[in-house]
Amino acid sequence: MNRATVGSLILLGVLLPAPPLFAHTALSVDNNALWRVDLDTLSGNVLVELNGPSPFFWCHHLAVSSTGMIRCAIGGSLYSIDRASGEVIELPPPLPIPPPPPGTNSGGLTFDAADRLWYIDQATSVLLHLDPGTGAVLSSRPLSLTGTFSVTLAALGDRLFVFTQDTGRGSRYLEEIDPTTGASLSATEFPQLAPPVDAAFDESGDLWVVEATGEIILGVFCYRVDRIALATSTVEEVSSTCLYYSEPFFYSIAGVRGTVLEIPTLDHVGQLFLLGLLLLSGLLVLRRSGP
Repeated sequence: MNRATVGSLILLGVLLPAPPLFAHTALSVDNNALWRVDLDTLSGNVLVELNGPSPFFWCHHLAVSSTGMIRCAIGGSLYSIDRASGEVIELPPPLPIPPPPPGTNSGGLTFDAADRLWYIDQATSVLLHLDPGTGAVLSSRPLSLTGTFSVTLAALGDRLFVFTQDTGRGSRYLEEIDPTTGASLSATEFPQLAPPVDAAFDESGDLWVVEATGEIILGVFCYRVDRIALATSTVEEVSSTCLYYSEPFFYSIAGVRGTVLEIPTLDHVGQLFLLGLLLLSGLLVLRRSGP
């Protein structure tokens, strides 16, 4: 896996490697908490407990901007999540779409590289450009897709990808769409995938897919996360397991870009502590060498 770094600290001939800019990380919301998910191990830890509208608050779809803005879509509603305080606010007005039928998904939500917020309605395959601050619809356009209805949405830079499904054949496609015209630019069939419920690109450009297997244990769905390489159109099964409320079960997933989740770590503290010692040592040396 590639790791981006913010550079190095050089002082008195000592090279201190800087901590990673961001880990191989995604976000998920489950059980009224915002989780940080390590994609290398598919393990998670709670970043902050949420004061959501219910004790078991979760998201159909999750999106994170490059500045750390977090948006969550549930049915026809859009929510703002504050990652520092855990405050959850519903953004009026409701999205101009009917709520999805019980047991189905609501569509897809993603930020592109320019931090434009896009939402896709599963039932009508209409692409909405939303104001991330207010939730207002800035523009909308119907999509011309290979599949008969859309499933979820993900952005890779300025490119938008949508999973679609052909109800007649049961085929599933990953389609790149033109957000300006709504046209499908390409369609790759992935028959090995179960119906995706959410998807996100990581910093390496690989697509991670949350799938519904249709199994239910104690009311908690079992999901599988697949890693898709677009260049080779191959799918790698990463995990197939049931995760309970003590862990995130990856119903929603959002890729993380930049330093939006950067928090103080022992690496940072250690570097600052060592830097302080070096500065103090330098001052002592100057004092002893003075007149």
